[in-house]
Amino acid sequence: MWSLLGIGLNILPWVIAAALLAWIRTSSFPGAAGAVMALG
Repeated sequence: MWSLLGIGLNILPWVIAAALLAWIRTSSFPGAAGAVMALG
């Protein structure tokens, strides 16, 4: 139970990052995408 919770907490930030990256790539904000690419 707790091990699964730990795994979930370790994966969650990566899931959020991937979701944000996908949203930025598909959104209509090229300026935001450019800023993210410049920072990354």
